[in-house]
Amino acid sequence: MYYHPLTSPFKFYTMHRDRALSAWQVLIDAWLDGVDRQRGVQAEAAKHFCATQMDSVRTLFETTDMADFTARLVACADPAPLKIVEISARLGEIAADTQRQILASLGLHVLELNTLVARSDASLDDPPRKSVKGGLATRRRQRMA
Repeated sequence: MYYHPLTSPFKFYTMHRDRALSAWQVLIDAWLDGVDRQRGVQAEAAKHFCATQMDSVRTLFETTDMADFTARLVACADPAPLKIVEISARLGEIAADTQRQILASLGLHVLELNTLVARSDASLDDPPRKSVKGGLATRRRQRMA
């Protein structure tokens, strides 16, 4: 299959390689930012959980009354389900925000590529102009035909 040198797929892709690379970098940056934000939320949750458990254990050892000891022991075992739901919701928000950023970046990249393809198609639709090499005799033959 023959491709004109200016319109070959290889030429098109090599000309726009930097554009594709920058688009992939934007996507990867958005994804890594989302992963980092989720890691931060998880680290904060683990830190808070450990601090709460340490406070509960500390107060547990400071008690001398058996009723108070039992109440604090039960309080240590409570996993705080609402806190888990809150953390899950925050992680879900981060994931949704990351997906929105990635989709927006992909949408811009696709629009840019469509524009480039439309421009290259429009330039292909214009017929190339032939130069007149025959001089006056060629022009006379063209008029007579």
